[in-house]
Amino acid sequence: MDTCTEIGRITRALQRLGITALLRLPEGELPIAMVLQPVTDRNRSYLETQQTPTGGYRQNYAIGYVAADENGVKVQVDSLLQAGEELWRVRRREHFLFQGQPAYLWTVLTKEENDGPTD
Repeated sequence: MDTCTEIGRITRALQRLGITALLRLPEGELPIAMVLQPVTDRNRSYLETQQTPTGGYRQNYAIGYVAADENGVKVQVDSLLQAGEELWRVRRREHFLFQGQPAYLWTVLTKEENDGPTD
């Protein structure tokens, strides 16, 4: 089993199943393939880290699965992702490895207020 081939299959699956989101960076926006999975508030204790006080966020949560391609690996904690009309902030981020290589990123996201374009 070729690692690059298998990771390519994962990336293509995320591109087919997900959406093209925009990763907002100071130098501009980068397109990334991402699948969004909404999460209900009852799962908040699982999603929150020690730095997040209980009840600290009254926003919606989601899990984001991001392709670990050239643009996807630039997603960091506190990154902003534009997905359609929604703006999401990355709260947690982890690589999932396949035979020692990043296959995709798993992220915990909170919905942010979208104040329009940041020109």
